[in-house]
Amino acid sequence: MDPAAPAPSPAPDPAPPRQDPRRLLLKNTAILALGQLIGAPMSMIVTAVVGRFLGSASYGEMTIAGTWVTLGFLFVDWGQSQLMAGEIARDRSKAGTLLGTSLVWRVVAAVLIYGLMASYGGLSGNSREFQVILLLMTVQWLIVSFTTATLDAIRGLERTDISAYQNILQPLLRLLVVVPALALLHWKVRGAILAQSAVYLLLLGYVWRARAQVGIKPLQFRIETLRAFFKPGTAFLFFGLAMVAQPFIDAEWLHRRAPLEVAGWNASARKLLEPLIMPVAVIGGPLYPTLSRLHLEDRAAFVTTLRSAIRGILILAFPLALSCYFYGDVGVWLYGKKEYAGAITNLKYLAPFLFLMYFSMPLGVSILAAQRQKAWSAVQFICVAVSAILDPILIPLFQRKSGNGSLGVCVAAVVSEVFMVAFGIKLAEKGVFDRKFAGAFARTAAAGAAMAAVAVLLEKLGLPSLAAAPIALVTYGVVLWAVGGLAGEQMDAVLGGIKRRLKR
Repeated sequence: MDPAAPAPSPAPDPAPPRQDPRRLLLKNTAILALGQLIGAPMSMIVTAVVGRFLGSASYGEMTIAGTWVTLGFLFVDWGQSQLMAGEIARDRSKAGTLLGTSLVWRVVAAVLIYGLMASYGGLSGNSREFQVILLLMTVQWLIVSFTTATLDAIRGLERTDISAYQNILQPLLRLLVVVPALALLHWKVRGAILAQSAVYLLLLGYVWRARAQVGIKPLQFRIETLRAFFKPGTAFLFFGLAMVAQPFIDAEWLHRRAPLEVAGWNASARKLLEPLIMPVAVIGGPLYPTLSRLHLEDRAAFVTTLRSAIRGILILAFPLALSCYFYGDVGVWLYGKKEYAGAITNLKYLAPFLFLMYFSMPLGVSILAAQRQKAWSAVQFICVAVSAILDPILIPLFQRKSGNGSLGVCVAAVVSEVFMVAFGIKLAEKGVFDRKFAGAFARTAAAGAAMAAVAVLLEKLGLPSLAAAPIALVTYGVVLWAVGGLAGEQMDAVLGGIKRRLKR
């Protein structure tokens, strides 16, 4: 062999074998669900402790500042999170460049966005305390933004285990850091934000190390990659704006037309919805990159995978929405019923909203995966328009009638979500909603009706919610099993996966 001859270049790593999309989705969903199942109770407790120690007024003010920062950081993200996951799922070699470019952009954009928010806050006459909270939350969100971008890049590799571990670590660290800061050191709003920022910094360290381990390196910044982000990312930006503009409008009108305590009730009710939304969010995470790939490779598998996911979600929609309506006082107890009593009524009004979200979220994921961002963004803006029209009418009305103007926000949210589901069904791929879906819906509705009847009966008998809720949920499960609602392909897939694990 000629020593002067160049060494042969190593053969590229073979592409990982493609798995059955439904099995891959089931696996990724199970991993995320396990992480959420462990982490969600801790997260709910920590959030409730923050609300309890700060009080409804301070908690409401912090939440209002949070809606500002959430809106601002949409421009920092510029649709890159969803875009990056989908692009990496299609071409894994782009991971390092996409992530590196995104992180550089986020630092520059965050500084600019904070300047605009601070200027608007000064012109709006907000207090100095509010401006300080705004600064602290901007720093916190920049840390979170780095973590989220890195997780999105890892998610593009169809790896959900890192996100699952992060979902456990985050509430655990908050429990160990934030709760003592409030309960023992008696820190207030500023201290709570600083303590949470320290937690997010630790999480960023963990995710950053995981990023290298899964092979997203080296990171590179390329101006052409940044330019390539903007055009498709703008569609995601408008979609995000439509989603975030609605709670921003709600918070601003509550700030102007109702006491801060009412904003605190609304914030606590929304936070209590988060663990109930968790199952559909867990499914949506791995669903997006899988559907993005299938939309290019196999349209029939795209429809089959989406249809399977929605039927599985349907089983959860009824019992969780009914639990929100009948047993919201269980969650409000964590915050303190005396300080947050109004939130119990909020949860009753938000139960239909929760039910509808179990359809709008997977439909939205499928529409985005099919690269129809503009159409879905237009639907979102219709919902923003609904809130912009109804909020100034309903908030003062409910404030006068019941002393809880945030109920007007809840009604507007339900109306908006009806539009979301209706348009989502219209934009969905043909074949998703068939006769089998109609049959599955009828069976789960029958089980839901039985659960509601039992809940009403137990309420009349005076049984406490903590005792009544398990009985009502068991009723739902038994009736669903009796009418054949637990014998579909989803349950077969789950049981088959468990059997395979046990044989190993």
